[in-house]
Amino acid sequence: MGYLAGLFGGTITVPSSGGIGLGASSVDRTPTAPWVGAAKSEPSALVRSALAGARFVDLRTPVIDAKGAAEDYRRLFALHQGLAMLDAVALRADNKSTPTTELARLERTFQSGLKEINSFLASDAFESIRIARTAAGATAKATVGPAKAAYTYVTPAIHGGLLSEPVDAYAGDVRFSLTVTRLTGDTTINFDLAEMGSTERTLSQVNAYFNQKLADAGVETRFGMQVIAGTPKTMKVGDRTLTLPSDNDSYALAVKAISTETLSFSASDRSDAVFVAQVGGKDGQLSLAKYQADTGQVGAGAPPVPTGQGDMPVQDRARLAALSAGLDEVRAVRTGADGSVYVLGEADGTVDGQTIKGARDAVLQKYDSAGRLVFTRTLGAASEAMARDFAIGDDGRIAVVGSVTGALDGGKVGADATKADSFLTVFDAQGGELWTERRAARAEDEATSVAFGADGSIYVSGRTRSGMAGAGALGGWDGYLQTVSATGGFLGTQQFGTSGDDAASRIAVEGTTLIVAGIDNGRAVLRRYDLSDPQAPSLVAMRDLGNLQGDLASLSLDGGRVIVTGTSRNASLGDGVAGNSHAGGQDAFVLRLDGSLTADAADRMTFIGGVGDDSAVSAAVQDGKIWLTGQVSVVGEGATQTATGRLLRLDADSGTIEWQREFQGKDGRIRPMAVGVATGGASVLDRLGLPQGTIDFKPSQKLVDATSVRAGDQFMLDLGSGRLRTITIEANDTYDTLAKKISTASQNRLEAKVLPSDGVQGLKVSLKPGRAPVEIIAGSLGRDALEAMGLAQTLLHPSGGLADDRAVYALRMQTDLTLTSKAGIKAARDSIQAAKLQLMAAYRKLTELDNPQAAALANPVYSEYQSKQMANYQAALIKLGGG
Repeated sequence: MGYLAGLFGGTITVPSSGGIGLGASSVDRTPTAPWVGAAKSEPSALVRSALAGARFVDLRTPVIDAKGAAEDYRRLFALHQGLAMLDAVALRADNKSTPTTELARLERTFQSGLKEINSFLASDAFESIRIARTAAGATAKATVGPAKAAYTYVTPAIHGGLLSEPVDAYAGDVRFSLTVTRLTGDTTINFDLAEMGSTERTLSQVNAYFNQKLADAGVETRFGMQVIAGTPKTMKVGDRTLTLPSDNDSYALAVKAISTETLSFSASDRSDAVFVAQVGGKDGQLSLAKYQADTGQVGAGAPPVPTGQGDMPVQDRARLAALSAGLDEVRAVRTGADGSVYVLGEADGTVDGQTIKGARDAVLQKYDSAGRLVFTRTLGAASEAMARDFAIGDDGRIAVVGSVTGALDGGKVGADATKADSFLTVFDAQGGELWTERRAARAEDEATSVAFGADGSIYVSGRTRSGMAGAGALGGWDGYLQTVSATGGFLGTQQFGTSGDDAASRIAVEGTTLIVAGIDNGRAVLRRYDLSDPQAPSLVAMRDLGNLQGDLASLSLDGGRVIVTGTSRNASLGDGVAGNSHAGGQDAFVLRLDGSLTADAADRMTFIGGVGDDSAVSAAVQDGKIWLTGQVSVVGEGATQTATGRLLRLDADSGTIEWQREFQGKDGRIRPMAVGVATGGASVLDRLGLPQGTIDFKPSQKLVDATSVRAGDQFMLDLGSGRLRTITIEANDTYDTLAKKISTASQNRLEAKVLPSDGVQGLKVSLKPGRAPVEIIAGSLGRDALEAMGLAQTLLHPSGGLADDRAVYALRMQTDLTLTSKAGIKAARDSIQAAKLQLMAAYRKLTELDNPQAAALANPVYSEYQSKQMANYQAALIKLGGG
């Protein structure tokens, strides 16, 4: 009765005598719950007890005020006391007045208490009910995983008219080749639509031409057509939303291959392509625009590519495609030799179907030249990772740098840190992680830029608040340059700057020259290092460019020239370098210097600006030509800001703008974020929506590639009475190998099957017939694998239910709760409150077992506020439990 009377202060009407009512014995058997009445422990007292080493779950402390009460009440109240102590510790950590020196101790105490509570739950101490860490179910399913191999490539829409009409994209000179690789060798088929003569170039007629050529060559690959259904339109009229007729259907090409044939497209006539990552509109949609650099030579007469609602067409823009859902920032864009595009960014939620483990993660994506996503790789940080820059080596390796807070790789430097540390991750050409190094100073540090050397060495620049390994602090933030071997071996650090705040912002390598561009106490400074010994850079020159009053966007070495771009309000930036005049306000700039950093007659400063503020956010250099992107005429700030985007090509030596396009976005908002140039990246294939190079039909099946799981992440199986079996994810694990690990660790009590769903491989885990229940438990703090795989903590029971028929109440508290951040504290307290709600429900069950007739008559009455609170906690419980 205490539960019904006490839950959020509710009241009960109980018959006083006669008929069906609670007799004296029933009242004596139902003790008052600890959350009822005024005699509750103060949070400060609970914190003192916890810090003093008191047990969180102590069966001696509960007050039982009813004679003959079942022992399950004592266990339940002791468990509630443990949750109350956890919550008090979390509340203390959330207090602004709590000294920083105390926070680490509170975190240790919290983790100790969480472990003690989970151990108590694992012991299955209750007799008439079951209180578990997890929800009970007959199956558990991993819903995040690698894509299945699919041997059909579908292009974007290339035709929006009637099927009987000629396709505009097929007009004019359309010539390309397809090389089919089989065990017997390569077969190249050359297509030239001029061979069709006077036949109309409709979709069906052109596909017939393609397929006849393929059949004549004796290959199995064929072209088909994919219908893209028109989307319904809506219109708002007053308070009513009217649905209008849908757009017409559009049509795409579908290239249908088989597993034994590898396909590679090419075109003999190509020009350079420029890719710009941008964000626009009030909804913050990220997109990737592709421009053909040399207009009028290749693809002349191509139809305008359809754009999204509100996007304005731009001359020479060949495509505008949305970037993968989940990305919310792009830091850099680079291109591959085949015209493919690599995008480095960040995500704060699910990206390309992958659930990140922490609040924010670094994301590397590859798109083919036609804009189709090839792969997504997340760093897998348990707390937060920030991407800053990446480089692509001559051998295809990809080096990514940034900062990570919290756990990354268990047992390594910084694994449990609450401060940001620099990281360097290197992937192979297929996107498989080769190795990751985390370089932590005593205080905060972050890597800002990266470059490969001619011998495969890797150079990393960054900033730090204290001395990095092998170097000493100079005061405030310092810049640093680190050298790492091709296999990840640490070779040394050089730290530099002033007594103020400094940073090494950008780095560039060409031959035996390495340049670092940084900011020393507000001044833009270049440092030149000699790489005669590539594993020990030697500082040989410096050049102070003056007070920056802005930001550095990029640094490049091109044929012995140093190219620096950025944004500045200083009309004298460059310290006397000749050039045009600053337009006032904030201008973009391009600075060309001799590679020696000594003054040279060819040095030139070019300011780019006009009325209002202008910016340069990213640049790419190719053969003395600088592609620069940024904003023009920025008005306002934040949500009300409007601006025009700009992409231009500038000659480095003369400072002449040779080509320029300005563009607007939906709702008057556009913000370019990064630019990349692909040599020969544009061809007639763009008009057909086909990619240059080899199509990858077989995505990696490794869990570390297809999810945010990292090698070394874990989860556990509880076989009963606290017997835990740990399952560790290894670098080459797939769901097939994981299924075998689960069977072995469960002593053959569990069956795990790999099941595809919506084109994605998943895993279904269930109990074998006649076997005792097994509980799937999340891994330790910072190393849990379950969430990244979409696999919920579950008490697996036979399909007919648990054998003893005890009611199950799942607390669903994650094992990776932490007090190291405001978001972590909030999540911990929400989880604790949801768990308390389950204990209240379990208490009600015990009272029903004591006297089911009285429980059936009980009718608690709640205020509107109390009802809302219950609903909120229930919603939190569902969210924390994944459903």
